[in-house]
Amino acid sequence: SAPLVAGTTVTWWKTVPVEVDEVTKDRRIVLRWDATDAERRPAYKTRIEMNFEPLDDGGTFVTIAEEGWLEGEAGLKKSYLNCEGWSQMLACMKA
Repeated sequence: SAPLVAGTTVTWWKTVPVEVDEVTKDRRIVLRWDATDAERRPAYKTRIEMNFEPLDDGGTFVTIAEEGWLEGEAGLKKSYLNCEGWSQMLACMKA
């Protein structure tokens, strides 16, 4: 892994290339990465947008949206798995 800098590609989990499209310090991160087909081969890319909004109490409201999934049951299943992963990531950020 490496710092997220717009226009670069970082590697997560030693094997997953993540393209960094946009970084606005303390406000927004936009990434793209490969989504896999039924045989777990990279087939297309999804786009992840993370937004960080400051709250009056000093906290931060975080939204994460991932789009670009294939239509149908296979795309839905993959999106749900990633949703679980983003939920875990948010829990780790909170800790």
